[in-house]
Amino acid sequence: MFWLEASRPGLWFQTVWLYLVPTSGRPEVFADWRFWVGLGLVTLPLNLLVYGWNDIVDYEIDQINPRKGGYLFGARGSREQLRRLPLAIVLVNLPAAVALVAAAGVRALA
Repeated sequence: MFWLEASRPGLWFQTVWLYLVPTSGRPEVFADWRFWVGLGLVTLPLNLLVYGWNDIVDYEIDQINPRKGGYLFGARGSREQLRRLPLAIVLVNLPAAVALVAAAGVRALA
């Protein structure tokens, strides 16, 4: 649950909205499996990478931040949880990278 909380699912709407913007007027994209892979990538994997890394470097500030400790503004992790978070980021993003390559080819890694 810490990984999910660290990804701030309450803020996924931002990345999902930005992902959906180019689809306006193109309903055919919803029938393409690659669209759904991409949608999955911009939720947990991307947000865990961005916000999880932020939590790692902002430990001291997050401990006194009253907004921390929930699904909107992120986890208030212990030092031990944050120490293991880079491995979690890799474990979540590695399958995401494989899915991205399957959907868009190797050039997507660039």
